[in-house]
Amino acid sequence: MNYDILQAGQHYNSEPSGVGALASSFDKSVLHISDWLTWEQNMIKIQSVLVNDGDAVRLAIEKQEKVLRELKMKKPQLNELVHTAEVLKGDIKRQQLQEKDV
Repeated sequence: MNYDILQAGQHYNSEPSGVGALASSFDKSVLHISDWLTWEQNMIKIQSVLVNDGDAVRLAIEKQEKVLRELKMKKPQLNELVHTAEVLKGDIKRQQLQEKDV
């Protein structure tokens, strides 16, 4: 699966549509990662291995190592999402303050 993660440093205008576009892209990115995590979780739940089947155990270990590698690759993307959430939170607070001043 290809997950397009929003770059937190990307420029957007200060109009509500800019924040809305950033929020929409953020929501899409979160949904993609959430879907991937749910899929992985379901795959782990249905995976069962007999301990006396060495080949099946090795295959299960390889699958879990692959998931771990994918998680490590996605960590920077998750960090970007956290940063973007903080940016959005700050933008919303700024907008609320501006609306109170008007």
